[in-house]
Amino acid sequence: MRHPKRATGTSRPKSTGQADGNAVSGESDYVLHFDAAELPPVDAFWSLATYTADDLNLIPNPADRYSVGEHAGNLTMADDGGLTLYLQPEAPGNGRDGNWLPTSATHPWFLILRMYRPGPTVLDGAWRCPAVSRVDVNVHASTS
Repeated sequence: MRHPKRATGTSRPKSTGQADGNAVSGESDYVLHFDAAELPPVDAFWSLATYTADDLNLIPNPADRYSVGEHAGNLTMADDGGLTLYLQPEAPGNGRDGNWLPTSATHPWFLILRMYRPGPTVLDGAWRCPAVSRVDVNVHASTS
């Protein structure tokens, strides 16, 4: 009996913007929220990383943290099965640091979501990653 083909590679959606269509900025903090039914549908694992737009490098940060995802094993899920990721230059605190992905306060940046062995809804375009939303102005950004 033949088995249907399964995806064995990766899918890498990229985002440089927010839910409102504006570009992300180092002056603000952001969240990426997945409802329980919106988590990346993969047969292996997923990973989210931030890169500087100017030189396409991972964003240097004192925490030496360059991605978040299922592979890390330190994400805190909401009681309803959802997940909120905090995209900001400094750690969010209040028990949310496991869901933190550092961004740059001074340089343009973008996200790449890697999905390893993506499910059929990724491959046929039915699944869409939720949009990034700005939460407030980053009080740690330089004002000079």
